[in-house]
Amino acid sequence: MKKLALFLSLSLALLSPAHAAYVVKGKVLAEGGQSTQGIPVVLIEQNPNKPPQGPVAMSKAGEGGLYRLELESVDSTSQYVVGARLGDSRGASAPFSFTEPTQTVDFTLPAPALVEEGEGEAPKDEVVPGPFVFEGQLKAEPGFALAGALVQLVEMTMANPEGRIVAQAQADGNGRFSVPLPVGYKHSLYYLSAEQDHRVAGSEPATLKAGVKKILQELAFLPVSSDPAQLSVEKNLYFFELMDDAVRVSEILLVQNLFEGTLDLRHKPFAKQLPTGATNFQLMRADGTVSAEAANGKAFLSLALNPGRGQIFLSYDLPKKSLGTPLEAQLLPNTKEVELVRTSMGFELAFLGDWAKNVVESKKGHGQEVFFSQKALVELGQDKLAFEIEVSLIPQKRLFYPATLLLVLLLCGLFWYVKIKPQTGA
Repeated sequence: MKKLALFLSLSLALLSPAHAAYVVKGKVLAEGGQSTQGIPVVLIEQNPNKPPQGPVAMSKAGEGGLYRLELESVDSTSQYVVGARLGDSRGASAPFSFTEPTQTVDFTLPAPALVEEGEGEAPKDEVVPGPFVFEGQLKAEPGFALAGALVQLVEMTMANPEGRIVAQAQADGNGRFSVPLPVGYKHSLYYLSAEQDHRVAGSEPATLKAGVKKILQELAFLPVSSDPAQLSVEKNLYFFELMDDAVRVSEILLVQNLFEGTLDLRHKPFAKQLPTGATNFQLMRADGTVSAEAANGKAFLSLALNPGRGQIFLSYDLPKKSLGTPLEAQLLPNTKEVELVRTSMGFELAFLGDWAKNVVESKKGHGQEVFFSQKALVELGQDKLAFEIEVSLIPQKRLFYPATLLLVLLLCGLFWYVKIKPQTGA
């Protein structure tokens, strides 16, 4: 799992700037004229219809506070905020949407305003005295039950961009709710998130104002679709690790809900055939509401996804006898790309049949750990992946890799001793 985590971090860190489809650039300054060179700058996605997540892009400010953030894709339904931190001073830009591939965003970090803390405690953001109350009403199409819907108030900070729940309440039969907040903080963002029967609703993030104690919000549950065509699998990544008694396979499905609301496909779970001999199947992590179980060599996936992109992590083991044997694995409908990734020692991977055409190979590394990747686009009608795990006696395909060089020298010496020396003696 450590190798998988390292590979994922490398995949994000090694994106070539030449392939960045969207760019945010600008200047971050600080009140009082402090230098901002070298401070971390992050891009945060804000979408009340998605669970909170970490930064989608990161960089550091250069000379004069100039920064540049790059990312491959954006969500047209989301807003974005550029944030930075200088010591105890945190600040962020106004929310914006991508109207052009390149956005210019300048902002200034406020001077730190701190309150007294107990001895040994870390200083906090400036307190905005309360109490506050978030009131409003949930809305949905006729017939959808609103009573008991859980409404949560989420606080986002630069130190915790994923957010944390600070208060919650339940809606009544008419969808009305009231969520109290005793005290808030000046530079934090607050938004409401509601959930009922796997459907979500949310408000836009906003800051608190000392003179506004009652914040009125109206939340609407998103529509629901059960059309499988609204599910797109941008990539099905297979990560292979050679263990002592098995080959560990981790599948990562990068999925996208194309529908403007919730995509609920639980009524008909997807049956995904696993490679022959797969055992120890488990669902490691998923975005949205996903359940999975394995039976008769297949993984049955039950999906309910929020709008936008998400990830599904699966894991299982293949027996060592699978080495050198052609294998098949089923893909979900609308899969666009497959990637096979292996570590550097002991085995190789190969696409078979039509999959072997137009394969793109690459290599990523960190320190002594090297990962080898092969990618192939899914052609029309291809729903089963064909591949093979091959035993490799010469690691990494490097002719003069030290172990390989030693093996070549030993073979040459043996050949000389058996063939050449007897002829010379004669």
